[in-house]
Amino acid sequence: MTWADGLITVNADLGSMTEIVSAYRGAGGRGPLALQVHISIADTLGRARDLARAQWQNNSVGAPLDANLATPEELDVAGRHIPDEKLAETVIVTDSVDELVVRLREFEELGFERIYLHHVARDQSPFLELAERDLLPALHEAGAATGC
Repeated sequence: MTWADGLITVNADLGSMTEIVSAYRGAGGRGPLALQVHISIADTLGRARDLARAQWQNNSVGAPLDANLATPEELDVAGRHIPDEKLAETVIVTDSVDELVVRLREFEELGFERIYLHHVARDQSPFLELAERDLLPALHEAGAATGC
């Protein structure tokens, strides 16, 4: 008997992701694992943080505060006070393709067979160019080096 046909989730810190996968597998889940990873990558770490904050800070507010906010304006105010460390719990913020590859490989090593990248910036062109030029070749090389 299987618990579910598969698991689809969004990224969190590695410890939480390990717990999620363990709970799924421990409860009999045998299907494939898929993960959506929120990322913000730019030529500088400051720029990557700015992009993440502009588009994703409100998603980092979290419980129980978010349940007590009555209006979108209150959520915007709360989001402005999210520390960079808290933002980085919901979005991988980096200026390094190598760092991003390491982080994605960690998820792969947990058993995620499909990893979908969601760049949180409005303008996707710089990310798509970076992915074509640097990220996809680096992921391919990392996979070839590890056999995954």
